[in-house]
Amino acid sequence: MLPLGLYLLISVCGYIALDWNTPEPEGEQDWVKEIQNLTPPDWVVWGASAAIAFVLFVVVASTEFSTTGLVFAWLIAALYLFVGRRHAIFDSLPAIAAVLVLAIAATMPVPTSIVQVPSFHRAPFVPVELHFFAGACIAFAALFAIGGFVALWGAKRPGLWAAVSGAVPILLLVIAYYRIVDFGIDHAWAAIAVGLAAVNLFAAERVERFREARGLETTLAFYAAAIVASISLAAAMSVREAWLTVALSIQLPALAWINTRIRTTSLQIIAGIVACVVLTRLVFNYNVLSYPLGADPATSWVIYGYGIPAVSFFWAARIFRALKAERVIALLEAGGLAFAVLLISLEIRLFVEGSLISTHYGLLEQSLQSISWLAVGSALAVHHHRLNNRVAFAGAAFLLCLAAAQVFVLQVLICNPFFVDDPVGAWPVFNVLFLAYAVPALFAFLCARALADTPWARFARYAEIAGFFLLFVYISYEVTRAFQGPVLSFFHHSHAELYTYSLVWLVFAVVLLVLGMVLKRSMLRFASLAILVVTALKVFLIDMSALADLYRVASFLGLGLSLVGIGYLYQRFVFPRPGESAAPVP
Repeated sequence: MLPLGLYLLISVCGYIALDWNTPEPEGEQDWVKEIQNLTPPDWVVWGASAAIAFVLFVVVASTEFSTTGLVFAWLIAALYLFVGRRHAIFDSLPAIAAVLVLAIAATMPVPTSIVQVPSFHRAPFVPVELHFFAGACIAFAALFAIGGFVALWGAKRPGLWAAVSGAVPILLLVIAYYRIVDFGIDHAWAAIAVGLAAVNLFAAERVERFREARGLETTLAFYAAAIVASISLAAAMSVREAWLTVALSIQLPALAWINTRIRTTSLQIIAGIVACVVLTRLVFNYNVLSYPLGADPATSWVIYGYGIPAVSFFWAARIFRALKAERVIALLEAGGLAFAVLLISLEIRLFVEGSLISTHYGLLEQSLQSISWLAVGSALAVHHHRLNNRVAFAGAAFLLCLAAAQVFVLQVLICNPFFVDDPVGAWPVFNVLFLAYAVPALFAFLCARALADTPWARFARYAEIAGFFLLFVYISYEVTRAFQGPVLSFFHHSHAELYTYSLVWLVFAVVLLVLGMVLKRSMLRFASLAILVVTALKVFLIDMSALADLYRVASFLGLGLSLVGIGYLYQRFVFPRPGESAAPVP
């Protein structure tokens, strides 16, 4: 390791010496512009520095992270910090050094067999076998924390040095916490995180004194964000599982509040990254379903695990709205909406099934989920109509389409109560059938009414058709439940039940026809005709062969009288003869 380390260290010095006297860019050019204006020698230094850092990591790893290798890694990282501060054109070299250091800390071998301390002795904070690893992390963290803070004064881009000074020690603490404690609950480690927050607070206080004179607002923002991150990390070290994500989500309103005092887009980028982490842990992490639950769904981790992040996201979005940070606001509003919907859906699952990992998804739960999605989607549609909110529009469209798909694909077809053994309830009207079909029908009618005078008016007719269909299904299943009880069967129908279908459908058709004439709504009349056609087909195709004696006579007689009466109503009130005017509906 010694000759290889010396060779790499001298190589770095040699490449940097090639470009040591390069003049600095004139004026206040932005970073992208400066990169575009790099000369070939500059590119050689950049490429050589990155390549040497990679080779050094490989060599250190191949020598099993010996003390000599870690010393050379520390020296080259310090050299990158020095060169980056000496020449502003190379001030991204500390980022390469940070990646090198974090990679070493993440891959350094950690002993798995640790000598157990007798019970009468106090266990050490860090076992003796881990002192070498912990010492390396402390040495690297001190280099970046102190070096970044010292280098920011008078630097062309002090925010970059504050980011390195605040972020690298926190990331090293996270890596060490994972590799030594395995993310367990440990208040001693939480105390270290609080101490790190105090260090960043000291740096922020020193910077705050001169932020107006030296333009250090971005620097102050990074240190403030580091304070929030350290405190959240301390909270995460004191709790476990769902509380870990809760601790991360609480950073968002704090970052938003800091951004109102320190106007910089860097805080908005940090808030976006934190929001993505929280979303990934709670939305895309299936392991959350295995978290232990309490005896009562009302006190389970779902309440605070999704409720607090939802409040944090919405609260942060409200604060950022004053800053007109549209992208961050959209991300936070979408995240808050996702958490709110998941909170409702998971609580419904707990109340119905008692478990989040149950494979059963019955008609009752489907109905409650669909109703909740329809309710939230309708509320979002109203919110979009009032404020023209993009997130509300997207959320409403997604939830309404999802609910419609579940109602017609699962509740009507796949999980039809005719073909499953789930009971629908012994009470008339107020049962699972009412939740599965009548309530969605009501939402469909309300949706059609809301869309009537909007650019989406063409969808109002489809919503009305869906509502009439679901209402027809509900009435039919209620007839089945009245004869068969809570468990419905498609293959066992009495003559009285078959006849009652025809009778109820005829009454339903007549009621719709009368309402259509009174309210002058053609859609009601069309729905009446459609049901009448279904009834006629049922009488001729089913009743003729399945019914016997008086039931068959009554079925045909009722259909005939209904057709005559409906024809009279149409001729009298809807389509009068030539020369006559339609009589007013009494």
